[in-house]
Amino acid sequence: CLGLSLEMPVRFAKHEYERMDETAAEVKELLADRKDLREFYFSFLHEYCEYLVHIGRSSDAMLEARAMERLASAEKKPVGKMYSYRIIGLIQSYRDNSYLAIQNMEKAVRFSREARAEQDLPNLYILLAQENVKMHNFTEADNYVLRAEEYQTFFPTIRLKAQMTRAYLYYVQG
Repeated sequence: CLGLSLEMPVRFAKHEYERMDETAAEVKELLADRKDLREFYFSFLHEYCEYLVHIGRSSDAMLEARAMERLASAEKKPVGKMYSYRIIGLIQSYRDNSYLAIQNMEKAVRFSREARAEQDLPNLYILLAQENVKMHNFTEADNYVLRAEEYQTFFPTIRLKAQMTRAYLYYVQG
């Protein structure tokens, strides 16, 4: 499964979308009954959904994300819910529906904390900041940037993302 999952970015970069779908189907089949590998499964599905969104197949990504959310709910796996709501938030963002994007990303934050998957929080905060900038909620956006910056000791690249988001914030503010 790990080997197959490593094929995904290559298939995506080479525009081999049909093979990417086949690989995803194979991994999903291999992991369907492996409850001990659910976190890997959810992470893999999240990555697959991101690729689908980037190639303009957001409806397919939404179906995958909703299925992931149902499975995570049935199995009481907050990490799966976190990944599903993050994807749904990204889809809403790409559809220029910042309000729904924010709602879903806030759910992702809640489930990230519940799953003790705090490594995902800084990126979620950056995404929330960007959506708030789009809605001209500048104070809220800046607060999310500050929250993301709290993690820069552990994730040095978050500093660059925070600075870029803050630059975007200042640009939109005029």
